[in-house]
Amino acid sequence: MSPSTRHFTPLAGWIALGGAVLSLGAPAGWYALARLGLPTFHSPMLYAYLIVSPMVVMTAAAAFLGDALDRARVRAVRLEEVNRRYQELATTDPLTGLRNRRYFQERLREECARADRAEQPLSLLMLDLDHFKGVNDTYGHPVGDDALAHVARLITGSVRSCDVACRVGGEEFAVLCPGAREEEARRVAERVRRALERTPLQVGEGREVVLTGSLGLAVREPDGGTEDLVRQADLALYRAKAAGRNRVEVAQQEEIEMPALAAPH
Repeated sequence: MSPSTRHFTPLAGWIALGGAVLSLGAPAGWYALARLGLPTFHSPMLYAYLIVSPMVVMTAAAAFLGDALDRARVRAVRLEEVNRRYQELATTDPLTGLRNRRYFQERLREECARADRAEQPLSLLMLDLDHFKGVNDTYGHPVGDDALAHVARLITGSVRSCDVACRVGGEEFAVLCPGAREEEARRVAERVRRALERTPLQVGEGREVVLTGSLGLAVREPDGGTEDLVRQADLALYRAKAAGRNRVEVAQQEEIEMPALAAPH
């Protein structure tokens, strides 16, 4: 009988197989000892080796895998942060810091769906600055840009913490008011209007630019149309302009019932 098989027993086979499963170190060590003709399965040292060797190898492997997993988690967190920042840049108006039209459209659909699930109303304010072209013509576009940023700050400071303010056009803004019925949404709109009227923009050398805005308000009840809400708020905004500007108008029943094709352009 050769030295490699002289002391082979079923128990030895199971131990070697276990060592092979856990690591290559144990069966390789057993084979080397057997080839040397040493007593392989009657030595406490060998049994200790067969136990400790896989533990050492598996501990080292676990440490290596743990470090690799940590690095993978760090990379995943960094990638998620990069994606979040990219998404934020893609949906933020760089001039005012408010969300842009793309975000508004996405958020409008989300808020409509949430309002339907909760069976709550959703109000929409549309604001257009009055005679804003005159600001650009008189003071120049840099002052016009400052004015838009100024308006954005005033809107942000006037709405509720749960409201979503967006810049959706050149001098047009929108505010989503989740859960707000007409009375509460109108209070928000009036706060915005008064803040604009009472807080002129300082343009240097003691000069001020007084800005005002016209606002249209529409309220969507659960299961109402998404596009209809925007159309109704726009119609109310047109009436505010026609009625003299610097005022808040609420969508009227005939506007709510008006077909979408009848909206002015």
